[in-house]
Amino acid sequence: EGANQIKNMFDMLYELFDNVIQALENKDSQQAQLAVLKEDKIDEMKLTCRNQYINRLKKPESHPEAEMLIMDLATNIEKIGDHLVNIAKAVLKDLQWGRKVTLTEVNK
Repeated sequence: EGANQIKNMFDMLYELFDNVIQALENKDSQQAQLAVLKEDKIDEMKLTCRNQYINRLKKPESHPEAEMLIMDLATNIEKIGDHLVNIAKAVLKDLQWGRKVTLTEVNK
C-alpha cells in the first residue's frame, strides 16, 4: 500500500518535472501553471500518505522501519516538487515582465 503511494507520487513528480522543463524551454505559461497544480496534488498525496502511515503503524503486523522509509520518501518527493514549482513560478514571473505573481493568479 505505502509502496504504491510512493510510486504514484513519483509518477506525479515526473509529470511535474516535464511541465517545468517545457515551461523553461518554451517560455510556456500554461506548462508552468500545470506544474503548480501538480505540486498541489503532490502535497495532497503526501497528506494522504501521512494519514495512512499512522493507520498502518497502529496495526500489530506493521513494519515501523519500512513505514518510516515510506514517509521519508514522501517528504522528499514533496520537497522536490516545491523546488520545481519555484522554477515554474520564476518562469511565470519572467513572462509577466517582473510583476509579482500571486497564487490566485497562477491557479486561474
